[in-house]
Amino acid sequence: MDIEIFLVSIGANIPAFKNGVIAGGVIVILILLVVFVISRLCTRCSKPSTKAVVEQKDGNSEKLISSYEEKISGLKKESKAIATDKLKEGAVFSLVLLQREGRLVDFLKENIDAFEDAQVGAAVRQIHAGCSKVLTENFDVKSLFAAAEGEMVSVDDEFDPSEVRMTGNVPNKSPYKGTLRHKGWIVANVNLPKRTGKINDRVICPADIEF
Repeated sequence: MDIEIFLVSIGANIPAFKNGVIAGGVIVILILLVVFVISRLCTRCSKPSTKAVVEQKDGNSEKLISSYEEKISGLKKESKAIATDKLKEGAVFSLVLLQREGRLVDFLKENIDAFEDAQVGAAVRQIHAGCSKVLTENFDVKSLFAAAEGEMVSVDDEFDPSEVRMTGNVPNKSPYKGTLRHKGWIVANVNLPKRTGKINDRVICPADIEF
């Protein structure tokens, strides 16, 4: 009875059933697509972009380079300060040697107006010997020209202006030939004695006190 009627009713409703299944499937697919898109957007928002990463790396590199530049600048200033201090110390030590060997500072700081020329001459002989020893042993001072003063000398185009000073009617081009008025001096080698112990590098000569 009823079986035939039931089968007939199912056959009659098959198209509607198929349409409902298809519609439901489409809805499910759309929902899945929406969920997929939302998850991708969330993932992209949570991770920095390649551009942002590159910019961050560039910023870190610039900070690192800037830090190194500051350190290098500080080291240069410190090195320059040390070099300046060493130069000052060496200059004062030169006076120490000249005073020690020739008592040059004593002589130059003394008022010699009250002394006779003969007395001054006798003192100068001793000072000359001591200071000459310092120039020879500690500075190896040599003349720039082997010729005697008053002789004719020639200078080429490649001369060092710090070593040669031209005066008078200087020609416009080489060779420069003129009379040697002063043969000049140059330090061939510096050989200062080593100082040990606690030193005040500004003291030329200590004061003497006798009891």
